[in-house]
Amino acid sequence: MILLAGLLVGVIVGWFRGGSIQGLSSVRLPNEHLLVGLLLVHVSLPLISGALALPQLVVRGIWFGCLGLLAGVASRNVKDPEFVLVWGGILLNYSVVALNGGMPVSVPATTTASGLTPDAVAQLLDLDPIRHAATGATILPFLGDVIPLPLPSPMGGVLSIGDVLLSAGAGWFVSSAMSHSLTESD
Repeated sequence: MILLAGLLVGVIVGWFRGGSIQGLSSVRLPNEHLLVGLLLVHVSLPLISGALALPQLVVRGIWFGCLGLLAGVASRNVKDPEFVLVWGGILLNYSVVALNGGMPVSVPATTTASGLTPDAVAQLLDLDPIRHAATGATILPFLGDVIPLPLPSPMGGVLSIGDVLLSAGAGWFVSSAMSHSLTESD
């Protein structure tokens, strides 16, 4: 969700800077189709995993593998400064997920974002194949989903520092790419 918001802000900023979608379409990234495909799997897997009736361990394995591949593909694009943010965000998320066997989520931040009780949040997290409640045993809990953002969803929105970096970098990339045709004609 936050990634889409970052992309939308990037389009708006790019448009205000005089850029165009044509400028965006002229930019090519190494393995861009793989990058887009991995992002789609990464974002949609938690949403469709219930319909696929996959075991939680399988869903986490696919999601974690996808996140690792995303980090690798994004690293091929760090020549663009905005992709340093994208890559950094993915690496931070990958690190906290790897260290904790899933994305740790702050229950207090989620109650703030959603208005739900801590017990209701805990019940929703028990059903989530990817995320789990952060505890005292969580490694690097500040890298988990700890930033409350009230959004219209069952648990509101709780973001990680990695999510923020990824979204900001993606928005910056889109804004810059939309202006790409302007800088080439100068």
